[in-house]
Amino acid sequence: MIILKGTDEYQQQMATYIKSLRLTEAKHTQKSKAKQCGIAFSTYVKLENSGKGSIEMLLKILSTYGLLSKIDELTRIIEPSPSQKMFNSKNNTKKRVRHSIKDSSND
Repeated sequence: MIILKGTDEYQQQMATYIKSLRLTEAKHTQKSKAKQCGIAFSTYVKLENSGKGSIEMLLKILSTYGLLSKIDELTRIIEPSPSQKMFNSKNNTKKRVRHSIKDSSND
């Protein structure tokens, strides 16, 4: 049986991960980490507690831990499916052509 996670589960995992990173350092409070990241304290708390926030804020936080290279790994994993590649292919550039109808009285 395959159980697929929804976005809520992934957001919670990210929140737990961010919190564990901060606690592992042991030198930062939420307030000091928010300041280091250059984001509002309330935004940092929201991200750390619920995983809700913008990608920009997440990238700022990961940047302070030197983890932006992990995002590169993620973007390499997420590739279009073969059907998407085929649909978006430049080789598939057929265009609809209208043909004029010849006047049959000239025959």
